[in-house]
Amino acid sequence: MVNLDENYDVSIIDNFDKIGDSIYGWDITRLVHGLKSKELHIYGSEFYETFARRLFRDTKDPFSINSSNNNFKKRMSICNSPLEDFKFLRNGDCIVASSRESLYNLKRLIEHKYGKKCAITHNKLPIAVIERQINMFNDPNSGFDTLLTT
Repeated sequence: MVNLDENYDVSIIDNFDKIGDSIYGWDITRLVHGLKSKELHIYGSEFYETFARRLFRDTKDPFSINSSNNNFKKRMSICNSPLEDFKFLRNGDCIVASSRESLYNLKRLIEHKYGKKCAITHNKLPIAVIERQINMFNDPNSGFDTLLTT
C-alpha cells in the first residue's frame, strides 16, 4: 500500500483500465484522488483515455495525456486458428499466457527447444524493464523474435 500522507516527485499507476474492476477499482480511485505527487503517470488501455480526461477535469488538477503508439500494436493481428506447435512460430509473433509462471515456462521451452529468443512482459515488472523488453522485440537486429506477455 502507498502512504497517501507522503509527498512524491513522480508516481506511476499501472493497469488504470482496472478502475472499473470490483476488486481493484477502489484502490486505483483512491490513488488518483489521494496521491500527493508532483507528477503522475497512468498506464492502461487507450480505451480509458476519455474516462481519464473526465476524471482529471473534475479534480481541477492540470493534466496532459500522452498516448503510447508502440509499433508492435499497429502490426498486431490475431490468428484465426490455434498454434499447433511452437515450431510454427514466426519472427514477430506474440503469445499471451494466463500467468507469469506460464510465461517463464514457455520462455524456457521456446528458447531451448526451438532456438527463438523471447522478450517477456507482465504486470509485476518495472516499467523500465517492460519498455526495454518491448524495444528489444521491436528491434529487428536484437535477436528477440517473440514476445511473451500476460
